[in-house]
Amino acid sequence: MSDLLFSKLFRDLKTRGMSLSSIKNYTLGVKRFQKWFGRDLPLASVEDIQRFHLHLLEGEGLSAQTANLYLAAVRFFYVITLDRNWNLRSFPFTKVKRTLPIILSLERVCELIQAVDDVKCRAVLMTIYSAGLRANEALHLHYTDILSDRMQIHVREAKGGKARYSVLSEVCLLELRRYWKATPENKRTFLFPASDPSQHISAKIVRDSFVRAQRRLRIEPRMRLHGLRHCFATHLIESGVDLRIVQLLLGHASISTTALYTHLRDQRSLGVRSPLDAMAQKFFKP
Repeated sequence: MSDLLFSKLFRDLKTRGMSLSSIKNYTLGVKRFQKWFGRDLPLASVEDIQRFHLHLLEGEGLSAQTANLYLAAVRFFYVITLDRNWNLRSFPFTKVKRTLPIILSLERVCELIQAVDDVKCRAVLMTIYSAGLRANEALHLHYTDILSDRMQIHVREAKGGKARYSVLSEVCLLELRRYWKATPENKRTFLFPASDPSQHISAKIVRDSFVRAQRRLRIEPRMRLHGLRHCFATHLIESGVDLRIVQLLLGHASISTTALYTHLRDQRSLGVRSPLDAMAQKFFKP
């Protein structure tokens, strides 16, 4: 892609209020298409893009969610940046299969966080879980986003550019203060800086630390980093917090998205017993 087209793509994404992470993903998607196509991008047809989408799914075995993201990026590039008068129905997204996330108990989550050796990674993970943040939201926090007087966290890099406030845990605040004293890095920009203080710590470093902790505790199947956010929401609902409040804390646009967590709560918290348990003495006679 020429520098001129790249600049125009960036400008088009920026003027539509896309977050930096979305701009990065869209640019990556277009570059991935360019590498696969192997010719000048303006020469591509609708059929080429359709074949690229199928290649991502079947040739590379990407998930439907990732393939759809790259398709959205390429579609944006041609329809908006190159102003092609193409029917968007020509680029249908693949249906994403809904799978239920892995939920650990509160006790197990605490063990998992404590099993992380690195003080900075442990502080990141505790912040993610205690406030129900996405990993990207936690990594982009500034120290000024920790509002200890109001016991809130200001989430500025939220999905869709919708800033919000979430809860600041007292335990998390103590951990953040311990982390702050234990690490001498310049934290004027990011709360969790990299060696270059103008950048935040790499998500890969945090993920690797998270995976090592799960291995140490022999947690199977392993939970993704985003699973801490799922655990936060499920544990709140299990403790009786209203679904609408959980929606606000998570930053969901629709309460139907938040309602997923009602299916994940521990059924014992509802007093539900299997009818088979009423016949236990038939199977296990004294």
